[in-house]
Amino acid sequence: MPVSWNELIAKAIGPEGLKADGQLTLPRSYGVYEIKGAKQDTIYRQGNYPGRLREIQKEFPEAALKYLFSSKEDAVQVAAILNSKDKNTVPERISRRTSIPSSPKSTISGQSIVHPSKILVELFVHKPYQGVAPERSRFLFIGLDANYDVDIEKISIFPKVLEYHEDAEKFWHAHEVHHPFLLSEYQGDGKRYHQNFERIGFGAEHANLISFVELFHLPTVGRNKLSVEDLDATHLKRLNQAILEGDATHIFITPTVASLMRSSGAFNWLPSKSIDTADVLPVLFRNSNKTVYSLLHFSSYGKYYRKLHLQIEEIRKLIAQFQI
Repeated sequence: MPVSWNELIAKAIGPEGLKADGQLTLPRSYGVYEIKGAKQDTIYRQGNYPGRLREIQKEFPEAALKYLFSSKEDAVQVAAILNSKDKNTVPERISRRTSIPSSPKSTISGQSIVHPSKILVELFVHKPYQGVAPERSRFLFIGLDANYDVDIEKISIFPKVLEYHEDAEKFWHAHEVHHPFLLSEYQGDGKRYHQNFERIGFGAEHANLISFVELFHLPTVGRNKLSVEDLDATHLKRLNQAILEGDATHIFITPTVASLMRSSGAFNWLPSKSIDTADVLPVLFRNSNKTVYSLLHFSSYGKYYRKLHLQIEEIRKLIAQFQI
């Protein structure tokens, strides 16, 4: 069960009694590191002690140990909580950094579509994607929004969700699945999506090739029907540049996402219909070094599942092009 801030901090330990073991300690310990002045804000990172601290200090010499824990999950959660705290509220920070209202309303429920978890929102403010940065990816999967259960903070898997958003590559190698929703302890919404993605055949060795990024740049809650007015122009500009100028050679977009991208006016290269429908994966755009495909949503079922299965098989064939 989730614990309070005071209960988390009560778990902090001191370095006394820990034995050096190269870049690690015996027993293993995990620090939360304070970086003052990084990008004009104090930010916090976490990782193995003292190895991770030494890595951070190469870039930020003033970085220092803030808390030390015997549990990695505790360090991940404390770092995320500290990053969510600011003299301004999270909605104010979002409003300051983006050009859209901080809490657009759902046309279905009339409620805010932005998830109420300040911790989760702050993670997306710092990193509005999952996996590697979209500019660095070779396989780029573009979705509509990252939707989470309203009570995600109360679910036992929440520390794993934070760990994943902090560093998806490390998460994949540590847990041998690409997303926390695939862990046995989670049985909620979103599991089917990631189970189907898993069938492609990517492994942890491909973790540095894959990025998931959504049109809406913040985590959402509930049933929503996004409109162009909900989208952030700066985020769309970055996404467009990642597609056209980034390293991705294979980019996948669902029909619903493609429709909203066209309506936004931010993706002038995107045609009104596929330019090649002969293959299982229709092609929306192609140049000398990249291809944009139309892909069914990974949660598709019923009459669409057969086609999705065939598309998954085609994506699997693309993996062989990359030497790992």
